[in-house]
Order: sequence, then C-alpha cells, then structure tokens
Amino acid sequence: VSPDYEKGRHAESSVMLRGQSRRLIVRQGGMELLLGAMRRFPRNAMLQTFACLAVGQVASSELHAKEVASEKGAAVLLLQALRRHAKDPLVARYACAGLRQLASHSLQTKTSIAEEGGVVALRDAAQRGLSGGIGLSTEAFGALCHLASKHPAFPDAELAVATCGLLHNMSIDTAIKSHVVKLGGREAADRLSSHEDSTVRNLAKLLAKTLEPPKESTNDPFGALFATRTPGLSAPRRPLSKREKKVVSQMDFDDIRERADESTPEP
Repeated sequence: VSPDYEKGRHAESSVMLRGQSRRLIVRQGGMELLLGAMRRFPRNAMLQTFACLAVGQVASSELHAKEVASEKGAAVLLLQALRRHAKDPLVARYACAGLRQLASHSLQTKTSIAEEGGVVALRDAAQRGLSGGIGLSTEAFGALCHLASKHPAFPDAELAVATCGLLHNMSIDTAIKSHVVKLGGREAADRLSSHEDSTVRNLAKLLAKTLEPPKESTNDPFGALFATRTPGLSAPRRPLSKREKKVVSQMDFDDIRERADESTPEP
C-alpha cells in the first residue's frame, strides 16, 4: 500500500472520528454540561472563552447538536458572554465564532440568535474589532453572513437591511473587504438581490458592487485606442485627395532632385 493511500485513509478516519466524537459528546450530555458551566460562572473570562469555543466546535457540523444547543439556550449564553466580556478580545472572538457555527444551516438557531438581538451584538463586535482585533471582526462578519445568506428562505427584511448596510460600510476598508468576500459576502449579496423587499434589493446590489474585485488598470494611455486593431496589421488608409496627391508628387520630385545633386561630382 502506498504512503499516500495510508495518509489519505488516516485523514479520512480522523474526519470520521471527529464527527463521531461530536455526536458522542452531545449524546452523553456534553452540551448541557458546557452550557451549565457558562451559567454558573458567567464572569470567569477563561471559562467563557473555552466554553464558547467548545460549543462552536461541537455544533460545527452536526445539525442535531445545533438543535440541542438551541433548545438549551446556547444562543442566549453566547450573546451574554459577548456583551458581558466586550472588552476581552478572546471571549468576544470565540463567542462570535460559536454564534457563526450555530447559525450555519439551522433555522432554529438563526431564529434564536435574531430574537435575542444577535444582529446588533455582532455588528457592535465587528466595529470594536476594527481597532486592532481583526479576528473578532472576521468572526462577527462570518456570523452575520450565515444569518443572512444561508437561510432556507429569505431572511426578515429588517435583518437583511442591517446586514447589508453593515457589510457595505465595513467593506470600504480593503483589508476587511477581503474577509467579507472570503466568508461569503458576494453570495449573500447575490441571494438578497432578489429579495421581495425593494430596500433589501437595492442595498444588496450596492453591497455586490462594493465587493466586486478591483478592475485591472493599465499605464498605457493609448491602450484603448489600439485595442481593436489586429496585431501586425496596419490601419486601412483612406484615398488621397487631389491636393494631397499634388503635395506627394512635389515631395517625390524634390527628393529625386536632391539625390541627383548629391550624385553629381564637383568640378
């Protein structure tokens, strides 16, 4: 058996093991344990950090885990941690990361996050991250993108307007724009451009324009002038007028006379 095959089989086994581990944690009450610890020690920043991280990881690819987390109040606890520890960059970042994981492909958790004021909380977190915590802004943008773009149906107009407006304003900065695009901003704008609400459609089109890739520029000022010409071929000439023909004939005559004078030896 080739080493590449063994490596691939090992990687596949690791992925399966992670999925099985998540299901096992949920089945054995691990989600309830995590959320219970968050309720019991709300002011412990380190515990809140790792609990938010664990909730997001356990619920990242398991729909059942997301549903269990939503039923047990995970969205409320993550948002409380985000608000209570707003000045702690690690707690805020992993709370946003957990919300991003919960919001992915789950209508139930999307609804819970939105009802608990998650859009405003994520917007505020993204704005705080602009002062130096780009990781915080990235996770907050990711959560907002999931809330708006991967909903089974169109999101509420108010939610869509808030999300499009926020992403548009943030994406004026080139560095942030790249993160928004990476996290699915263009897909969100494309989906919302056909929303039933006209305000949402207009904002989505504006966002799509903002997220467009930069156009290639050229330093050749004559590039557009010669863009339609075929390389190696000269442009077609128009017929000469009578006056132009007369001038050309006179030029030819003068040229012949000058050559004759040059070839005549001096006496």
